[in-house]
Amino acid sequence: MKRNTIIIPSLLSALLMSSVSCTGDGQKSRPQEALHAAEKIRESWTESKKSVEVEIAGRTDAELWSMKEVGLTASFRDATMSELDAFSGIPYAYGHGCFASRQPAVTADSTAVFMVSYPVHKGKTNADTLTLHAPFGENLFGKEVSRSIQDRVIKVKMQLVSSMAVLRLQIESDHLQDQLGSFTLLSDRLYTDGRYLPYSGQWLALHRGGTIRTKDISCLLNNGRPHDVYLVPSDTASNVALIAQVNNKDYALRTTLPPLRQGSLTQLNLKLVKGKLSIGSSWVETSRTFVDQTPIACDTVRVGYYLQNDGRVVSAHNAHCIAMVIETDGKHGKAIALKDEDGRHLFSGRALSSRRFFPTIDGKSPEGRLNPLKVTPLDSINKIVYKPSMPYKESCALGYAQGATLTQMLLNRMGINEPAGMLPLVQTHKGSYVPSLGELAKVYYLQQPYSKFIFSSEYKPLEGEHLSSSESSEKTFYFLDFTTGAVSGALSKRYAPMNLRLFYLF
Repeated sequence: MKRNTIIIPSLLSALLMSSVSCTGDGQKSRPQEALHAAEKIRESWTESKKSVEVEIAGRTDAELWSMKEVGLTASFRDATMSELDAFSGIPYAYGHGCFASRQPAVTADSTAVFMVSYPVHKGKTNADTLTLHAPFGENLFGKEVSRSIQDRVIKVKMQLVSSMAVLRLQIESDHLQDQLGSFTLLSDRLYTDGRYLPYSGQWLALHRGGTIRTKDISCLLNNGRPHDVYLVPSDTASNVALIAQVNNKDYALRTTLPPLRQGSLTQLNLKLVKGKLSIGSSWVETSRTFVDQTPIACDTVRVGYYLQNDGRVVSAHNAHCIAMVIETDGKHGKAIALKDEDGRHLFSGRALSSRRFFPTIDGKSPEGRLNPLKVTPLDSINKIVYKPSMPYKESCALGYAQGATLTQMLLNRMGINEPAGMLPLVQTHKGSYVPSLGELAKVYYLQQPYSKFIFSSEYKPLEGEHLSSSESSEKTFYFLDFTTGAVSGALSKRYAPMNLRLFYLF
C-alpha cells in the first residue's frame, strides 16, 4: 500500500473548504464525509505499521546472550521524521531467540533496508563514521539473509560478520606465581587507527605503523586464559616485535604474522622458560566464535567471590566456577576449590621432595589436635591452639602458608614419568597448587562455628584426611584430618592415600 501521511491534512482541508452543509434530508454533510475518509486513511496507515525483529543465523545461543544487544538502523525509500528517529542506532536486546527493541520502533515500509552493528552506537546511522584507535575491540556488522512479513512484525534474518582479525595469545611459564601485566605489539605494518563505518564494516583513512598495547590484563599468567588482540585486517604478512610484561619486567621476541584476514583468528602459544620468551606453536583459523571481553574489574574482588575455569573472578556463581576466593588484596589472591578431587591420592609415587622440611611448633611432637572442644587427657598434652592471627613462625609447619611455593619446588624436581601422585592433578588444573599445612589449618578454623565465617552454599566443606604440600622429612609429609582436627607429619608419601583439595592463585 502506498503511504503518504503528509497529504492527509491538505486532503482534509480541501474536502472541508469545498463542502456545504446538508439540507435536512438526513444525509451526512460533506465535511463529515471528508473527516470520515481521512480517519479511514489514518487507521489504514496505522494498521500497516510493523515492529522489526532480528534473528541471527550461524551463532549459538550462548554467543548471542554474551552479546546482550546490537544496534539497528534502517535505510528507507520515503521515511517520516518519526521513522528516522526511531531507527537511528537504537539498542536491540536479545531474548526468546531474537533481538528486539525495548522502545517503540515501527515502520510501514516493508522494503526498508535494515542494518545491525555490534557494539551499539546510539544515534549513529549507516552514513556515520567512527574514529577508532588501538587497542581495538570486536566489531560486527550484519548481512541480511532473508525476511518474512507478518501482521505486526517484520522478521529479518541476518548473519553477523566481523570486520576485525584476532591475534590470540596463550602464555605459560615455569613459575606458578608469575603475574601477567600486558602485551605490546610494535610493527610498521599493523594499523593503529582509522575511520570506521559500523553498519557496513568498512575501514577508511587507516594509519599504518606504531605501537599497539593491550589494556592492563593483571592476572595470573598460568591460568590458561587466552588473550585476544583485535587488529584491523591486512592482506600482507607483518613483521612484529611482541613484548610480554611479566612481574613488571618486559620479555620480547620477534616474529612474522601471516596475512590477517577479516574474521580470522591467528593463535600464538608462548612460553616463558628461564627468562626467555619463545613461541611453542601457532595456527590460523578462518572463523571464530564470539568471546565476551568484559571480565569483572580486579579492584572489585572480595572474599566469597568465585574463580572461573578461565581465570576470571565473578561475584555470582555459575556453571564455570571452580573455586571460592578465600584471600585477596582486592586484586589478586587465593581461592579454594569448591570440592575435592575425585578419589584418594598419594603425596607421590616415590620419595619426591622439595628439600624444605618443617618441624612442628615445639620442634618435638610430631602430631596434635587443633582446638579440641572436649579435652581428653591425651588432648591436653597434644592440644594445639590455633587462630589465623596467631604469630606462628614460618619456620614451623603450621606457620608456613605458601603452598604455591612448595608445589613449584616439587614440580621442578618431578620427573617426566612421575608415578601416581598429587602433582599430575596440579598440572591438569591451570593455576592450581597443593596447599601447605598452614593454609589447611586456616580453612579448618574457618569451617568451625566459632569462626563465624560464612562459606557459599556451593562450597563443599572439607571432611576427613587431606594432603598438604608441607614435608616433615625426605619420606614423610603433613596431613590434617578435618573431621577430628588431628595433625600429623609422620605419614609416608608413598603409602598414605588421602583426599586432595586444590587451591588456586589469581
